Amino acid sequence: MSKSTFAAMCVAATVSASGTLSAPWAISQKYDPTAKKAIITITAKDNTWIGIGFGHGMPVGTDMIQCSVKVAAGTCFDMVSVGEMAPKADTKQNITAFFKAGATAGTTDITIMRDLDTQDTQDFVIPLDTEFNMSWSLNDMTNNIGVKHTMDGDNTYMTFKSDGSQGVMVVKSSTDAHDDHDDHDDHDHSGATTIIAGASLTLMAVALL
Repeated sequence: MSKSTFAAMCVAATVSASGTLSAPWAISQKYDPTAKKAIITITAKDNTWIGIGFGHGMPVGTDMIQCSVKVAAGTCFDMVSVGEMAPKADTKQNITAFFKAGATAGTTDITIMRDLDTQDTQDFVIPLDTEFNMSWSLNDMTNNIGVKHTMDGDNTYMTFKSDGSQGVMVVKSSTDAHDDHDDHDDHDHSGATTIIAGASLTLMAVALL
C-alpha cells in the first residue's frame, strides 16, 4: 500500500434491521443486570485479531482484552499493557468468551462476559451509567496476537446502562484513530462527535490518495 495515507477512521452505527453489517469490524456493549455481567460484543474478520483497552490509549498497566479470531472460533485473553511492546497475560483470566459465525460471510461474532469488578487489581472496574474511554487495536492480516496491530484508535467513549438496555457509545474523532499499515502518524483531527445508542460501532478506514 506504498504511500496511500489513511487520514481518517469513520465511525458509524451500521447495523440494519436484519442484522447485516455494512462493514466487518463492530463493537457494542451492554450490562446484564440479572447475571451482573458486562457484555461486550465484537464482530471481526476471520483470521485476524482485535483488542480493546479500558482507558485512553494503552499505557503501561492498562487493562486489555485481546482476541485471536479463527473461523467462528478463537480465543480471548485478559491482558495487561506493558506500553509499546506486546501486552502480557493477566495472572488471572477474568473473562469468558463465546464465538459464532457472523451474519456477514467471512466474519466471526464474539461475545465477551466479565464482572464489573473482578476484584483483580490489574482489571479496570467498569462503572454503570458513567462514560469512560475505550481504546481499540487490530491486525487485519493475521490472528497471531504477537504480531503488531495494523490499525488502532482511542476515540470511543462507552457507557454501560444499569437498566440493561443497549449501551451508549460516543465517538470523539478529535482523538487518534488511524491506520498503521504504512505510517504510524496519520491521525484524524476533525473534532466531530457522534453519539451511537442501541447499535454497534463500526470501524471503516477511508483512504485519501
